[in-house]
Amino acid sequence: MSTLRQYRREMYPREQGAIGRTEAIATLPALGLTMTVSALATGTVGASKLINKWLIRSDAAAAERIRMCSNYVSGTGTLTHAGAAYADLVATDENVEITEHEPYLLDNAINEALHILKRVDRTVIPTRNGYNRYPLYGLTWLADPDEIVRVVYRNSPVLTDNRFMEKWSGIGATTVDGFTLAGAGATIARNSSTVERDQYSCALTRAGTNATLGQTIRLLGIDTADSLRGEIVTAVMRVWASVASRIRVQFYDGVNAATSSPFHTGGSGWETLSAEVTLPATATELTARASIETGDTTGYIDQLYLMHGTLGDAVERDNYSETELRPNVDYKVVQGEGPGLILLLASALPAHRQLIVETRRPWLVRGTNLSADSDSVDAPLDSVSEIAVYKLFDALAEFGGQDGRKYRDLANKHWRSAQAILLGTIARTDDGRETGLPLPLMSFGPPARRFW
Repeated sequence: MSTLRQYRREMYPREQGAIGRTEAIATLPALGLTMTVSALATGTVGASKLINKWLIRSDAAAAERIRMCSNYVSGTGTLTHAGAAYADLVATDENVEITEHEPYLLDNAINEALHILKRVDRTVIPTRNGYNRYPLYGLTWLADPDEIVRVVYRNSPVLTDNRFMEKWSGIGATTVDGFTLAGAGATIARNSSTVERDQYSCALTRAGTNATLGQTIRLLGIDTADSLRGEIVTAVMRVWASVASRIRVQFYDGVNAATSSPFHTGGSGWETLSAEVTLPATATELTARASIETGDTTGYIDQLYLMHGTLGDAVERDNYSETELRPNVDYKVVQGEGPGLILLLASALPAHRQLIVETRRPWLVRGTNLSADSDSVDAPLDSVSEIAVYKLFDALAEFGGQDGRKYRDLANKHWRSAQAILLGTIARTDDGRETGLPLPLMSFGPPARRFW
């Protein structure tokens, strides 16, 4: 992950002398009104070189983060700043950013870049008997059909999304997509060290009271033909634990007591836990959840899902091919009755299997921004910083004045590279699959007829 500070510092060398620089602080003298920077002790530069430049101490408290340089002595590399004196005078391993522009302009450019640069998201939508109409309202970032990369059918009986705990959102990747945490004091964290496959696991921690992490799907149906009632469903978890009799997987139907698997043995290894149940006629909910009980500990979850039927080898290995559906032949996307899109299939697919909708998803949710220098996301450092450089100069060009033409020329220069990134970057899906390459078309039924 890259932080706001890292994105900003990556911008500086992309246009030398026009954005800023980063230098090590040597000392912060006792009065708190100056700093010395050894790299600036050249002895040959006039004070005007750095007067009125912005100084960013990203390691300091928020109240001391930004100052403006009011004097520069090149003989000693001493920078004097306007504003209140620094209270934090410890400069060990600390750098100062010296910028040509107000820091908020740089940070705004980075956030704009994170809103327009997108990754490919794979969302699992379970199929329903006799249905060819699937609302995409849960994909809150989806505003235009053009943002749908492709639609895929898989014969997998897994009914939940984000099985392998690879999709995380929120600043700092604080939320595992599709799952809900419950229990006072309970926490989750993305983990990259205790992992069995792919990049991440989810560290679930109990603190004081029982903790659960679960996903609920709405597949009970409105009639007998579309209902899972009376069918076998299985909640499955692949988990690592070092303490016995603490973590297990459960299935909950909304009415009856949860059906639970045996506990993990605590042998500091990966174990598959499963809870199988025939869904009763009274069921009102379909939830698979991890549960840590009776004592505080942490379990590392690499897989957590709900499936139709009994667990078998093909499911465990996720050994299912993909059939790519053809736009305007096998499916089309239409505007729903409300603020959302609907996936409309030419014909219904077998029930209780997977539709996978791949979409372009921004790195930041609408209405959110990186604000603290330590705020982080997974977006590529080089791509974000290059787009941010373009956005910065584009904004500065709008101010006009004598520098307007210069900034417009710089914006145009970086626009070409920003466009190349936006149009040519090979995106990777959240579960590690590479997209953008054609897949062999495999028929899952009679040849589709064009009906629109």
